[in-house]
Amino acid sequence: MTFSGPAPAQTRHVVFWVRPPVRQVRSLNSTGFRGGAQNVVGRQPQVVTPLRWRQSNSLLALAALVLPLFACGGSTSSAPVAPTPAPPAATAPTVNGRAVDVFSTAPLAAVTVRLQNSAAATTVADGSFSISTASGQYAVVVLTGTGIVERQTGIRVPGPDALVTLIPTTFDLAAFDQMCRAAPGQLRRWDAAPKLVVIDAVLQFTSTTDSAYTATAERLSPTEREGMVADLTWGLPQATGDTFRAFSAVTIESPEVGAQVPFFTREGTIVVARFLGLQAATGYHGYGRWASRSNVVVAGAIMVDRNQDAAAGMNLRALRVHEMGHALGYDHVAMSTRVSFMNNSGVILPNAFDRDATRLAFLRPPGNLSPDRDPDLYSANFRSFPMVWGPITP
Repeated sequence: MTFSGPAPAQTRHVVFWVRPPVRQVRSLNSTGFRGGAQNVVGRQPQVVTPLRWRQSNSLLALAALVLPLFACGGSTSSAPVAPTPAPPAATAPTVNGRAVDVFSTAPLAAVTVRLQNSAAATTVADGSFSISTASGQYAVVVLTGTGIVERQTGIRVPGPDALVTLIPTTFDLAAFDQMCRAAPGQLRRWDAAPKLVVIDAVLQFTSTTDSAYTATAERLSPTEREGMVADLTWGLPQATGDTFRAFSAVTIESPEVGAQVPFFTREGTIVVARFLGLQAATGYHGYGRWASRSNVVVAGAIMVDRNQDAAAGMNLRALRVHEMGHALGYDHVAMSTRVSFMNNSGVILPNAFDRDATRLAFLRPPGNLSPDRDPDLYSANFRSFPMVWGPITP
């Protein structure tokens, strides 16, 4: 502000505003707290009177009086400032967890939990443990103890509490490996409930390697269709450790006579059909097949011989569920190793071993290796694993 001209002779009232103190406040927005300046409630305007303008340097004196108020905005006290306290000492990142039996969920005590950097802990009576590292990281952890199969998995420190399930040494790991970790030796399974498609036309068999088959004029009756759906729906939870209680959808397809029916190209689906001449050409009552990407099964197919399936014998359900086992990603279990619904005979319904084995399969990530080693980057306290898509293979 500037003034010009001679100062008036008469008395004037000069009104000026004293700037209120400014203090920092914090305002909350959608991304958290951020600093800002906001004026507190200001003071009332002050009136200075009388003041007689006598010479131009009077304005300078007034300016010298007012400017310090604008500059400091508050007290001019020179009281000593307290020193800033030192920050608290950093603590090592820590994660807590529990070790339990994979089948009974009973807590496991005296299990050694060791990180790859040699940090170690031992579980107590309730199976709990707490372990720290020098710095936050993803670490490989190995759990060992009496009566359990050694498990190697990943853990993030710091991270949420980890529930680590362990396999008892009484479990038939050799039979499990044959069923669920067949070549190339890695666990494979579905990661979501599949759809079921039933072809109600009998298809003409030509070869197990064809991708499509010709529909004949023969059709399944409504009773036969319902029976096939009922058997496979019953078998699904039996063959997945109760992970999948039902198919995500069930569809009946009725292709025209002579139509080419695609069979091995339906991702997210298990397709089933009767085939004319299957047993005569191959010597087998049925076939099952799966397709996978990076050990995640993404498609399945069930082929049953027309004559065998139409006979409705006592082993019909066992045959259908056995072939569905292949469509779910399972291989044969040698009869000499363990009695299982995945024995080559195809006449055995899922038993206690099968239910435990398939439950274990769905409690481990695809790619899990024998005896119990999880794939890289899988984290036991994040329940996640990397999915890398690869070519579809039979």
